[in-house]
Amino acid sequence: PALSNLVLFDNNLTGALPGTQASKSLQELIVGSNSLSGTVSTSLLSSLSIMYARSTTLSHRSSE
Repeated sequence: PALSNLVLFDNNLTGALPGTQASKSLQELIVGSNSLSGTVSTSLLSSLSIMYARSTTLSHRSSE
């Protein structure tokens, strides 16, 4: 089975968000209320139906 939902909300995670080249099966990425940083690729954003990243310092990378 493929990963479709990744919920890491409010877990006191720190550092860069790993694996932002996620599979096309990922539909929901919930990472808010953590201390995550880094960039999120256009390919990842285009595969998501929901992304919640409040209280993080993630940014969008438009070129790949």
